[in-house]
Formats: sequence, structure tokens, C-alpha cells
Amino acid sequence: NRSSDQKSDVTSSDIISAKKPKSDVIDVDSDDWPVDTASYTNYTYEKKIGKVLIINNYKFTSLKTGKVHERKGSKEDGDRLVDLFTKTLKFEKSENQRQMQLSNLTKNRIIEAVKLFSKEDFTDYSCCAFLLMSHGKQSQVLDVDETPIDIPELLNLFRKSETLYGKPKLFFLQACRGEDISIPVVAPDSDPDDDIPLVDSDIIDLPSMPNSADFFIGYATAFGDKSFRYLDSSKEREYGSWYMLRLVEAVKKYYKELDLAEIHSVVNHMVSRDIGRMTTKREGMVKVKQAPQYVSSLRGKFYLTEKA
Repeated sequence: NRSSDQKSDVTSSDIISAKKPKSDVIDVDSDDWPVDTASYTNYTYEKKIGKVLIINNYKFTSLKTGKVHERKGSKEDGDRLVDLFTKTLKFEKSENQRQMQLSNLTKNRIIEAVKLFSKEDFTDYSCCAFLLMSHGKQSQVLDVDETPIDIPELLNLFRKSETLYGKPKLFFLQACRGEDISIPVVAPDSDPDDDIPLVDSDIIDLPSMPNSADFFIGYATAFGDKSFRYLDSSKEREYGSWYMLRLVEAVKKYYKELDLAEIHSVVNHMVSRDIGRMTTKREGMVKVKQAPQYVSSLRGKFYLTEKA
């Protein structure tokens, strides 16, 4: 080994001029870099903006115990989403379904509905959107009988669509991604606990992004954390999940001026400012927070309406 006080015979100029090994990777020092972003900044738009399928499971019956329970606020979330996609964004429903939103489905019906939707002709459409709201665990979502369904299996169906090739495939998933609770770093002294709304959560651990281009997945919360729903309404907030409430609000306000990633960043900001209370087995009543995330393999900006 060469001692530390011994000078090297190799200079920086020798390193720069050294012959680089052949590779299929773009040479960042070549004239081809940086790539002209004008060629991929925005997606092209077809005659129509898109089709959407919404699945909303909010009433559950356990096959083991027969116990019935409801995800309170989720029905209101679904109604707001239908209003958003029909009246504001002008999306169309699946041609195989009578309604844009399907509620309280069994495992077979969920798989059948998603499979049929993914096989539709999207030639005249700029994108597709799929929204799923339910309970779950790990990488699975639960049907109304609490039977698990692998979420990657549902999302990967869209990778096979020839008429969606090169087009954005948008997914928004309202559910927990674990059992951890995000708590405020510093709780504001000016906010008494009685003024902080009571919330409920969904338990689920969602999959990562499919290994394919042109996918966008919006998650209700950060990996490992719970997501929450308001159990009551007030002048400041409505009945429903934090994520879907803010998503609808942000899209309605900014869809004409911000691209999808920018809108979701607004959602992240809005939800991260919300605070709630819930009862835990170990610590009793605690204050809780939530931070949405998105994962994207979009190759450019995509707006939920064609920009003039």
C-alpha cells in the first residue's frame, strides 16, 4: 500500500481523458445531454379525457363471526368522487357498468369489474383512472366478507392494455399502509383536545409501484402509517376520509393550472396540516397526523384537462 504522504502519479486530467468503457447508458458528457425536455414535457390528448372506475367498500360482514361494521364517511367520499369525475373533469364511466361507482363488492366481483375495465377500448381516451377504498392488511384489500385480494394483481391488469400503451394510468387508494400512528412533533398549545375531531382508521399495507411506465399511484398515507376518516362534520370539515376530502378539494381548485403531481403535492400539504384524536389500546386517547404520498412513473406532466 502507498503511504499517505506519497504523491499519486495520476492527475485529474488523466482521469477525465481516460477512455470510458462501452455501454448502452447515455453518456452524460455527450452532446445528447441534457435531453430536450420539450419533447416529453406534456402527454398528448385524445378526443376525450378518460374513463374512471370507483370501487368503494364500506359495509363489511365477517364470515367468521358474522359481525357487521361500516367504514363511516366512505359513502360520502364516493359521492364526492362521482361528482368530481362527472361534473368537473368530464370523465366517463366504464362501458361495462351501469354506474361509475361500485359499492360493497365480493372478491369475485371486484376482480371481474377491474378486469373488464382494463380490457375496454381506450383509443379515444387520454387516460384511465381507478379509485379503491376499503379495509385491508399488508398487500391486500378486503372485500365485503373480509376476504383478502392482492392489490398488485388488480393494478397489473392495466399493464396488458394495448389501447392504454403510452397513456397515464391513474390510481388513488384510500387505506392504511400499516399500523403505526403519526403524531404531532409539537402539539399546538392553543388547540384544546376537545376541539380536535375524533377519527377512525383503515388498516392496510399497499403494494409498491408496478414496474411499468405511465403509472401514477396516490396513497392516502405514508408507508407504515394509518390513514384516517372524520367521524363527524362541522363548518370547517365534512364527513369522510382526510385524503379523499382534500383530493377532491385540490383537484376542483387546481386541475386547470397544475399537473397531477403538483396537485398531489397540494394534497400532501393540506392533509399534513389536519389533526385528529383516536383511542388506542396502549396509550388511550392520542392526537394523530397523516401524510399522503404518491409514486409515479409518468414520463412527463399530465393535466386532468387538456390545457389551451
